[in-house]
Amino acid sequence: MDPASAQMIGQGLGSATEQLNNTNAHAYVVPNSYSQIPFYLTVVVVFAVIAVVGFALFRKK
Repeated sequence: MDPASAQMIGQGLGSATEQLNNTNAHAYVVPNSYSQIPFYLTVVVVFAVIAVVGFALFRKK
């Protein structure tokens, strides 16, 4: 994997983790169940994108 792709994936993971931390902090402040829905959607979408990108990169080699 070239460094550019690795950095891109690293940044994606970093922002996903940041999102996760922000949402958890937000969930403690606002314990409404609806605030959890965007969080789970975000996580699912992020992992789907990472999986697709990773699969495409490894298949290219």
